[in-house]
Amino acid sequence: QIVNEEFLNARSQDEPKEKRGTLDFGLLLVRAIISTYLIIVSVSTFFQIGANPGLTGLQHDFAAYTFGSALSIIIPTLQLAAGVFLLCGLLSPVATALVITVCGFSTLHAIDKQPNFSVLSPNDSVWLSVLLTALAFAMVFTGPGTISFDRSRGWSRRPLASSWIFAAVGLVGAAALWWFGAGANPFN
Repeated sequence: QIVNEEFLNARSQDEPKEKRGTLDFGLLLVRAIISTYLIIVSVSTFFQIGANPGLTGLQHDFAAYTFGSALSIIIPTLQLAAGVFLLCGLLSPVATALVITVCGFSTLHAIDKQPNFSVLSPNDSVWLSVLLTALAFAMVFTGPGTISFDRSRGWSRRPLASSWIFAAVGLVGAAALWWFGAGANPFN
């Protein structure tokens, strides 16, 4: 046991302190890209900016769903909350779980809207939703980096088992929104 302690002490002295290079800046850029997209989409939905048809258009888009009116408010609200928190790097595991939930729901909605959906030929909205969901999944496992309000938290550099929990919470949230909000089984 004494040999093991000496080995570990010698090894820890030889290893440099945690150098992250530009990793933290890269994570900031990824957070900023995802967040900016979510914030712009939600704000343009709430205020009917540009070509966005606004809440009435989203309500019309969700009209076939069981709780389409509620979803037309819930989805942009979750997008805005997740975007702001993720941009700031504040409560990052919760924010990324929200992004997974919203983008997972958007993926299911885009697949549902595409007639004769095929995995080999999805449309652009399916690809965008899948890409954003995958990026949020990656963020849950990397953490927000040290250029964030969460920099003093352990999950900013080394997320642990909680990453799996928040990833699962995000997926369950997307499935629950689809199952109860859209009134459809997400596993079909």
